[in-house]
Amino acid sequence: LNAANGVQAASAEKRETLEDRLNMALQIMADADPRHWLLWHHLEAEREAIEKQIPDAVTVYGSQALEDRESRIIGFSHGEFPILATKPEIAGSGCNFQRHCFSNIFVGVDYKFQDFIQSIHRTYRFGQHYPVDVHIIYAESEQEIVNSLQRKWEQHDILVAKMQSIVRKYGLASEAMKNDLKRKIGVDRVVKVGNLFTA
Repeated sequence: LNAANGVQAASAEKRETLEDRLNMALQIMADADPRHWLLWHHLEAEREAIEKQIPDAVTVYGSQALEDRESRIIGFSHGEFPILATKPEIAGSGCNFQRHCFSNIFVGVDYKFQDFIQSIHRTYRFGQHYPVDVHIIYAESEQEIVNSLQRKWEQHDILVAKMQSIVRKYGLASEAMKNDLKRKIGVDRVVKVGNLFTA
């Protein structure tokens, strides 16, 4: 099977390699010093297998009550339990896990670079005191997906370098903007109220 050939082939490949990928994740965790782990997955079958094989893992998934999802995510961010398993679409943006976690395992891959990089940045962010580990487990037939993620990461690095260069050269605000702001300092605000409007 070649997972690059379509959604059905990719899904079949993920099902066929699930046990091997999960065993690899377990081996990575067993070989490391005790620490907190984020297990990123994409399929419900992956979540169910994680729940069966890693009883210490706390899982977060879409059909849970909102309160359960919130309490589990907040609990992990506070270091209350060592393993969180979830999808990038659920906890890959906006969460701050850097205080207690620096180790990520992607139990599978897909083409969604934005979800991938945002998930990594849940631990690789301001306040992190350790080098962040990112383990990506995939089948040989998914190499094109990994190549695509690598190409997108290289493009991302080029874009970030360009933005940094612009900020270094021009600053965050141009001189014209600074002067405009100076003109507005000390001006009293005027509010006009009509029957159908406030301005």
